[in-house]
Amino acid sequence: MINGSSMGLYTLDIVYEDLPVVGITSAKASGENGASSPQRSRARQGRATRKANKLLSSYCVGDLFESDADIVQMRKVFTEEFFDKFRMALRNYESGEWEVAYSMFNITEQMLASEGYVDGPSASLKRYMKRYDKKAPATWSGARELP
Repeated sequence: MINGSSMGLYTLDIVYEDLPVVGITSAKASGENGASSPQRSRARQGRATRKANKLLSSYCVGDLFESDADIVQMRKVFTEEFFDKFRMALRNYESGEWEVAYSMFNITEQMLASEGYVDGPSASLKRYMKRYDKKAPATWSGARELP
């Protein structure tokens, strides 16, 4: 936990290298003056609308994991089987069952390694548990303070 905060903070991996590179020609490079005034106005209105939507109580950032094409592309290596095993490992970690969690995080790391990727969150949690010999401290409350 972050000092003074009762909010959970989680991390996730993305594989940005899997995004296709889209060629964008800058106005300066092409010798143009950029977008026309109506185009800039429409773009500004679009940004304002998207921002307003994000401030609605009904907005759920988690929905982006299924609806945003770029996020979906960057997360395609993570299968349902991977997520199921990672969730089990995380629950064991939070409940103080660190030896079980450590073993499960080994599995999630191996699942991604077989695809040529590194599982950063699993590796980070394993490093932390290893500092305590894979045994949760007596004062363990299901979360740790960040440095």
